Amino acid sequence: MLASANRQRVFPHRTPVRRETRAVRAAGRTSPICAGSSVISGVVADVGGDTWAEIVDGAPADRLVIVDFYTDWCGPCKVLYPKYEALASETPNTTFLRFNCNADNKEKAKEVGIKVAPTFMFYKNGEKLGEVRGAKWDDVLAELAKNS
Repeated sequence: MLASANRQRVFPHRTPVRRETRAVRAAGRTSPICAGSSVISGVVADVGGDTWAEIVDGAPADRLVIVDFYTDWCGPCKVLYPKYEALASETPNTTFLRFNCNADNKEKAKEVGIKVAPTFMFYKNGEKLGEVRGAKWDDVLAELAKNS
């Protein structure tokens, strides 16, 4: 049996959570990378109904914001997340967010029209530019290219 310090246990029914994200959540903050109304490039931040206006609507005018609406039980959401995270690290000047459509955020999810998970929405200047419903990764990349 091979032992590794970096080895991570992965359960098929759970999305792995980075250690630093766990620590931030334990400290009571909703997003590990929010500093005022700015979000650090290259990483995926969590956004909820309570932080939506500050992060999505408050993003700089020239900055594209992509929001991945997901649920904890959604298989395709879990499959696409590593691709989404990699895309975030490769795409400068774009804010990548995740919105968990759980009971706490149900009202905001309904307000923006979420009916399918995953759904990817593209915003700039607080205005919705596009949307991809379902696990259509090629469509997400095409929408990103169109709106960048």
